Amino acid sequence: MDTPGPALEVLKDRLRAYLAFLKQKMLAAGDDLDRLSQLRRLNDVRIQQFAVGKPQLTVGDLAGLVLDPKSGPFDQAAVAAGLLRPGHIAIPLPAMGEETGFVIEACLTHQLVGAPRSAGYLKEFVALKGAAQDLSRSEARAIPAAPAIAPLPLAVARLLPEAHELWTLPASARNVLKLLESAGTPADAVAREIEKDAALGPLFLKIVNAAYSWSGGRTASIKLAVVKFGYPVIRRLVQAATLIARLARQSEGFDLKDFWSHGLRTAHASFLLARITRTGQPDECFFAGLLHDAGRLVLHRLFPAPMKEVAAAMAGGASRDHAEDAVFGVRHAEIGACVCERWNLPASISQAARHHHSSHEDLERAQVPREAILVSALCRLARNAGELDAGCALLQAPRDRVQQACAEAEKLAREGLAELAP
Repeated sequence: MDTPGPALEVLKDRLRAYLAFLKQKMLAAGDDLDRLSQLRRLNDVRIQQFAVGKPQLTVGDLAGLVLDPKSGPFDQAAVAAGLLRPGHIAIPLPAMGEETGFVIEACLTHQLVGAPRSAGYLKEFVALKGAAQDLSRSEARAIPAAPAIAPLPLAVARLLPEAHELWTLPASARNVLKLLESAGTPADAVAREIEKDAALGPLFLKIVNAAYSWSGGRTASIKLAVVKFGYPVIRRLVQAATLIARLARQSEGFDLKDFWSHGLRTAHASFLLARITRTGQPDECFFAGLLHDAGRLVLHRLFPAPMKEVAAAMAGGASRDHAEDAVFGVRHAEIGACVCERWNLPASISQAARHHHSSHEDLERAQVPREAILVSALCRLARNAGELDAGCALLQAPRDRVQQACAEAEKLAREGLAELAP
């Protein structure tokens, strides 16, 4: 089906006019336009890898693809201000057409100026030009429905035929995430909804303090965390805490403390290296590192006895991948990726789970987000310190900076472990 014409023209005209208005504001404010050019270059590869060839890429898809957690999604800000309507966010875009360029430019500019200024500029533009009109019924009907979720890989479906709860967020988490969709939702309401879930609330706060121990003291309440870190980060914290609350438990043959230690080291190192290399979103890198071994939680939770067979095979010299293939017919990396995808976590997190055992050569060939490459390179380095030079080359980071980040991550992980596994 062709992209709806009139609605697409409205989208294009609105964004073109807004960008022209915005350029004058940024010039007057003395903004660093070279930084905007750098943001374009950093996102080019990601956009080419994940956007081209997808027939139903929408404004919302692109906004999520280049999202900066600190500034939040441009598409939501544009709808809240009246620059666009929700129907415009769902319009499929021509692959790498003029409209796509306008959307990308608007999202990156939103990152550069920051959410407060961006919201002010959006309101000022709408006051001058008027709010966008809702799509007509014929235009709305012309927008294709979102494609269905891809079926589970056969090996995963065979292993987990009855694990329906595994693929669905609990109602309590869905309620929290719904509240977080609107920037206007009061922090009190978000905090109360998190606190309603007896399993989610305490673990949420523990993960906050384990993740952000460097940010200036321990966060003492859920409400304070919501206010302090902002809704995009809180969304990931809720998803991570819900996933781990559902799956993680100490059991015979599984050292939960070791799981947390490895996850936190990987998460903090990924966060720090994202800042050093200025590629990837640091907060997304953190959660990709924290959740990359989610598949191990699934296997230990559901198959404690067969996991003892895996441990015995590894003790005999087999790799974890080969042992899991022999016992389950599928690896924990694929299972973890499937869970992350079903829980609507971004590709940066699901692909980190899927590829964290991939070789450097496979990573260079694969079309995966930068965050996933960071996590995978650090996981390989944790297993074999002799791969430091290869990892530095893959990450395009100096050897001393990688070593410094890993050492700092070790310290932060120890501090975080005191929160999660006292």
